[in-house]
Amino acid sequence: MKVLLKIASLEKKYNENVVFTSLSFDIPEKSIFWIKGINGSGKSTLMKILSSQIEDYQGDIWYSEKNIKKFDYKIYNEIFYLPTSPNLYDSLSARENIDFFSKIFLSKGLNNRAHLIDAFQVEKHLNKRTNELSDGIKKKISLIISFLINPKVLIFDEPYNYLDASSVESLNRVIKEYNDSGATFVISDNSSLISKLKPNGSLGLEV
Repeated sequence: MKVLLKIASLEKKYNENVVFTSLSFDIPEKSIFWIKGINGSGKSTLMKILSSQIEDYQGDIWYSEKNIKKFDYKIYNEIFYLPTSPNLYDSLSARENIDFFSKIFLSKGLNNRAHLIDAFQVEKHLNKRTNELSDGIKKKISLIISFLINPKVLIFDEPYNYLDASSVESLNRVIKEYNDSGATFVISDNSSLISKLKPNGSLGLEV
């Protein structure tokens, strides 16, 4: 498989606290790559580095054979990071949040909008303000936005948090659809839920 992201001798410190050091691995194109580790092991930090949310680190990350530090802001349309907790505007409705982020990121997957809304069963919540929604619905709206942006790499930090069993099945189904269409996924998860995706081979890392 072609390597899409190559991580070489990655090191991150916060003052004297070493998060990880000498971390090297490859993420193949069109793969579902998992990252596991105990709380505080550096999973979120690693994922933020991979998505250029954090740029203060040692080592190199190559995306399509180009160092990600050489990219401008457009890298965020190629590699998208979704944090554990939903990050939406409370004063806007769910629909307005979807519209806003779709415009900001020049979404390429708008033709899938109706399909995603149906898949995650959020139609009846679209006109509600975000601060009126449960954490589970907020998470589903955040996931819909991620898929609408349709980047080449989707980095999901504990995406199953706040989701019930039915929503987990919906998410795994959509991940498979996008992966089959060529998207690469990097997913942090310490549960057995990701195993239901049955990623091709043992593609993962424990930090």
